[in-house]
Amino acid sequence: MRHAYIINAFNNFKVLEKLLLLLDDPRNTIYLHIDKKVNKFNESDFAPLVNRATLVFVPRSVVNWAGYSHIAIALHLLKCALKADFDYCHLLSCADFPIKTQDEIDAFFTKNAGKEFIDFAPENYAFAKYKCHYYHFFVDNRYYRHNMLLKILNHGVARAQRFLRLRRAQPEIKHGSTWFSITRDLAQYVVQNEEKIRKGFRFTLSADECFLQTLVYHSPFLARVNQFEQKYVGNARFIDWTRRAGNSPYTFRLDDFEDLMSRGEGLCFARKFDEILDFPVVEKIFDRLSHTAFAPR
Repeated sequence: MRHAYIINAFNNFKVLEKLLLLLDDPRNTIYLHIDKKVNKFNESDFAPLVNRATLVFVPRSVVNWAGYSHIAIALHLLKCALKADFDYCHLLSCADFPIKTQDEIDAFFTKNAGKEFIDFAPENYAFAKYKCHYYHFFVDNRYYRHNMLLKILNHGVARAQRFLRLRRAQPEIKHGSTWFSITRDLAQYVVQNEEKIRKGFRFTLSADECFLQTLVYHSPFLARVNQFEQKYVGNARFIDWTRRAGNSPYTFRLDDFEDLMSRGEGLCFARKFDEILDFPVVEKIFDRLSHTAFAPR
């Protein structure tokens, strides 16, 4: 199979380096976007890491936490990937890492060819309505995440809309993980609906967790979704929300190594990793996968 990896990164560059080394496979084309807010990033430091895959540096733009810009860059990356051939497109970030070799990943998606790997999380459907039915005007800027005044203002305006029953005209909203692995057919369908997505999800709150799920739910592609509404396995990614840290999933440590590597074939990637908190777990996974990939057969 041909695989397109579309990566949106803004930090964790030591993790990103190891990720690119593992993705360096002739079956892969890698589209790498670096947030424009990052001041010190040199393409020349990363280009030599990839020799067998094709690495494309995507023109940089600003991506703000919880803002529509997250959706915009995902759409842009999909459009870049569609210029070349692929069977599956995988959206990753700089906090994601494979827990299977490229041969194992390829074998899994070959075995499940035609399925769409998208997470649907019914426990969050109610919150998704708040995130998307009301206008969140103050979110898509670089200061929102750490500015309590902006958050109070944003939620105050949104709750006023809810009190006054001023709702956006939208279909039933669904929710799940941002990160996906989808077929070329679905990637084309998403891009063809770019204007519909923009109108429906501009001025929302973290709608990168809603736009694809909502679009697919109201489309013929729903029948192709892998294990619909099944936790963890829907998007082939192990993301531990049982040990969450506020609004973020658990960050894996070295003690989690054996658990990560023993996950079944339906889980190809894991999230999340942090080079400051615990880089040794990334190094150990890298060493295991590298050794396995190049071991004599």
